[in-house]
Amino acid sequence: MYIEPCCCDNQLPRLLRQSGGSAVLFQTSGDVTLEHLMKAVMLMSGDRPRVLTLALPQLSASVLALLRRYMSLGWVAHLNLITDAPAAMADMHAVLAEIGVPMDCITYAPVTDARPLGLLMFAGPAGTVAIQGPLCPDSTQGLHLYAALYGPSGSPLMRSFTDPIAALIKARTVDLKAEKSEESVKSVGQTKKKSAGKTKNQKK
Repeated sequence: MYIEPCCCDNQLPRLLRQSGGSAVLFQTSGDVTLEHLMKAVMLMSGDRPRVLTLALPQLSASVLALLRRYMSLGWVAHLNLITDAPAAMADMHAVLAEIGVPMDCITYAPVTDARPLGLLMFAGPAGTVAIQGPLCPDSTQGLHLYAALYGPSGSPLMRSFTDPIAALIKARTVDLKAEKSEESVKSVGQTKKKSAGKTKNQKK
């Protein structure tokens, strides 16, 4: 099925509900963005609380703004995030802090290469909906192909899809609070060394 940005809110949920629990394929011309997809399928997972799992190579400013809005409004209670591993975890802590929620609300799992993943998944009281494919924050030209699945969260079908993802997240999860604390300790230690060096020079 071909999905258009103007009709994504109706076309995509209808396609998934009519699938009978089977995986479906759909195409776009690159003009259906991550925001279009999130808006179209979020309510299919049911009322709050919802868990959002998102896998994409990097977090752009527009994606951070989108996550900030969804989480500050309470539409998403918890975020499972998978991205390419950053050079320094303290930098990622600073980036995720821009979302404006407690770090307890975010589970971060860096991987070596997140480019092939492209995963968007909402889990809630009414079920789980998952989409795999290019998750573009902005319109990009070209034909994009997606696979999607919708069903009860605890069903064997959905668990065959979600259990491997949960295992990946569990294996890769980084404690951002601990990383930040360790970085703070290092920073304090460096400051003390500099201060001690200055004192010695002053005595001389």
